Amino acid sequence: VGNPLPLVGFGVGIVFLGVSVLSPVISRPLARAIGSPLPRLAAIPGKLGRENAMRNPRRTASTSAALMVGLALVGTFLILGSSLKASVGEAIDASLRADFMLSAQGGFTGFSPQLADRARALEGVETVSSVRFGEWRKPGSAGTKFLAAVNPATVEQVMDLKLTSGRFSDLRGNAVMLLESVAESEALDVGGTLEMQFASTGTVPMRVVGIYEENHLVDDFVISLDSFETNFAQQLDWLVLLKMSPGGSPASVRQELRGLERDFPNVQIQNQAEFRMSQEEQINAVLGLVSALLSLAVLIALLGIVNTLVLSVYERTRELGLLRAVGMSRRQVRRMIRWESVVIALIGGVLGLTVGVFFGWALVRALAHE
Repeated sequence: VGNPLPLVGFGVGIVFLGVSVLSPVISRPLARAIGSPLPRLAAIPGKLGRENAMRNPRRTASTSAALMVGLALVGTFLILGSSLKASVGEAIDASLRADFMLSAQGGFTGFSPQLADRARALEGVETVSSVRFGEWRKPGSAGTKFLAAVNPATVEQVMDLKLTSGRFSDLRGNAVMLLESVAESEALDVGGTLEMQFASTGTVPMRVVGIYEENHLVDDFVISLDSFETNFAQQLDWLVLLKMSPGGSPASVRQELRGLERDFPNVQIQNQAEFRMSQEEQINAVLGLVSALLSLAVLIALLGIVNTLVLSVYERTRELGLLRAVGMSRRQVRRMIRWESVVIALIGGVLGLTVGVFFGWALVRALAHE
């Protein structure tokens, strides 16, 4: 069916519109159900607060709408974030075979290939495999794309790209491997030709020699290091993956790697668990920023509920005066209005969390098919 995300976005708009239209209809039974404990918990003020929320369902629905939207977005992003962290963790566990990973701190620049050469000489290290990244352009296209360059002789020992066709031994010269989804969109298979335009060498016809499923450690296009050296002027490693010798000590290998930090201060050393944690922390940072912004929206929605109730108090001056005349105290009037606000807020919370859970589930399902 193609990319399902636009359909999810369209569905989100339809659901929000439907909930907004139907909320005046369902707000009365919701207020009745949510406020059912109030007559026992708060006596007359609680009962009157519930009945006030039920009496004007349109006002109740419009007051709780902003809170519903805010909580729906919060719930959606929390579910999406949890799913992304779980997916990234599972992908790293499934694809990373290396014991240690050396990468540039901050990820803004690479480092000298001499680091990989010196790492090969360390005791307890069996395999060292470098990964480089570069940009290229499809002829006739304005935008650029990214590729990864690997060593075909060692890449399978440090990562699992889950090849569906082809062999790494064929990745030499003007050869390229494609992510499965990219190969489908480009209508290419093993044996086909992809024209790639590089800044240094111009347009080069690249022979497709393999299709893979996993791109968390690389990119959508993979070439060999030899091809990278031919077509790119700048030769910098971005990742160096290390596999220990059988029986090697992780502590001693890490200690030896730390000895390289003096000459390569921009390099960080991580094992599998630390690399997974760093990826999850990046997701947490983005989610934290989004959650903070959405929390402000929820706070504004709560202030909107207060503002609406203040206006309703002025509108019901005679009604409140009648309640005071028949014996209701000021404290009871304040409690009645507070319980009404609680019922309205809970209506917005129930609707928002329900919609948010549904949206989160829909997004996760859509991304799973990407």
